[in-house]
Amino acid sequence: MDNGQATKMPKPFDSDIDLNASASGGNQQQFVLREDDRLKQEEDYRQELMKVQDEIITLRQVLGAKLKREHELKTLLGVGLVDDIKQDWNETVSDIKSSVAYQKTAETFNAASEKLAPTLQTVNSTFKSGIGSLR
Repeated sequence: MDNGQATKMPKPFDSDIDLNASASGGNQQQFVLREDDRLKQEEDYRQELMKVQDEIITLRQVLGAKLKREHELKTLLGVGLVDDIKQDWNETVSDIKSSVAYQKTAETFNAASEKLAPTLQTVNSTFKSGIGSLR
């Protein structure tokens, strides 16, 4: 191996370009190679897109069939719309209560209520005694 080749990092598509070619001829060939590569890449993307779209259609069909079967089973079991709404509501409330944000907010409210409770009791008794003296 010669020293010039060992230290030179190859550019994309250099292996197909004659290094002794004239500047304009070499650039033209490099452009054609890059264009061909870009077109091949674009075609690969189009094929992959078509494949993904086909998979999406298949998944939608499967999901539709599963939803239909779910409805049939619920009908056979006598599970109605109200039961579904109750179950969804309970799951939603459970999800909210288990969230970190809810737990932090609840802790903050508990701490605030513990600090405010004595003050509110004092205001309440003062208010009651004031009304009592008016009678």
